[in-house]
Amino acid sequence: MHARIYRSLPVRLVEVDIDDPPPRDLPLEEAIIDVCTPTSVHTESLAWGYAGGARCFLVEKPVAPEVSTWRRQLDAMPAAQVFVVHSYLFSEAFRVACDAMPEARDITITFTKDRRDDDHRGRGAGPDGRLPHLLHIEGPHQAAMALMISPQFRVGHAAFLAYGTRGPDQVAPLASAIALLDGAGRRAMLATGLHSRPQRRLQLCDGKARQVIAEFSTSPELISEVYERDRGDRVRMLFSGRDDLLRRTLQCGLQSLSTGSVPPGATAGFADSVLTLIDEACRLAEGENLTPIPCQATA
Repeated sequence: MHARIYRSLPVRLVEVDIDDPPPRDLPLEEAIIDVCTPTSVHTESLAWGYAGGARCFLVEKPVAPEVSTWRRQLDAMPAAQVFVVHSYLFSEAFRVACDAMPEARDITITFTKDRRDDDHRGRGAGPDGRLPHLLHIEGPHQAAMALMISPQFRVGHAAFLAYGTRGPDQVAPLASAIALLDGAGRRAMLATGLHSRPQRRLQLCDGKARQVIAEFSTSPELISEVYERDRGDRVRMLFSGRDDLLRRTLQCGLQSLSTGSVPPGATAGFADSVLTLIDEACRLAEGENLTPIPCQATA
C-alpha cells in the first residue's frame, strides 16, 4: 500500500531488502527510509538505514515489539529524525469528531478485522514465521487516538477475551478489551478483535447522552462518516466523504521530514507513549487468571 502511494507521487521510489547492502547508486544520506517491514524487524531496519547514512525515517506502527527495544534503538541513532505512521490521527473523520466534542468524558474505540486470509497466507509474519500479536495490529491505532485525546490515559484493566488459531500452530488471542483512565475523570474503552465483521469506530460521549460517532472506512472506497446523536436520538451528519488517511499521512511524513518538523502525533516520543500503553495492556491481560474462550469462527 505504501509503495502504491509513493508511485503516484513525484518521488523516486527504491525498494530494498535489509538482508542486502544498499544499492551503490542510492545515497541514503539524501533519502527518506519508509520502514514497512514486519514489526519484529522494525528496529533492525532502522539500524540498517542509519548505518548506511540515512537520517530520515518513516516507521509503521507499532514501532517495535516492545518499548524497551524502541528506546534502545533511538539511543543508538541520536541524529535521526523519525515520523511514525499513526495514520488515524491524520484522518479527516478523527479531526471532525474531536472538534465536535473536545471535552469527551467517555470514549469507546472499536476496531475489528477479518484476517483469516492474511493469517492463512502468513501475511505480516516476521522472519520466524510468527504473526503479529493482536494488540500490534489495531491496538496502536486505538491507543494513539486515545492518547491524542488525553495524554494522561493509563491502563486500568486489560483482558484477552478469546483465543484461536492464527497461522500454522500459533494459538493466540483473537479479542481484547482495555480500559483506560486519566486523572481528570475521563474513561476510554479499547475493544479489539480478529475474525469478525470489520469495524473501525470512535464514539465520544459528554456524559449527558450526547454522542459524536466516527465510522472510519473499511472498504476500498475509503468513505468515512461522522455524526452526532443527541438525547432524543436525533442524528446530525457532520462529515461524510472520502478519507484517504494513509495517503494523507505519508504525504505529511514526506513533507515533515523534508522540512525538519514532525507533528506531535508522529514523534518518536509519542510512539514511545503508545507502545508503553500497549506493553502495559499486554502485561495485565496475560496476567489475568481467566479461562480463555475458544473462538474459531467468524462472529
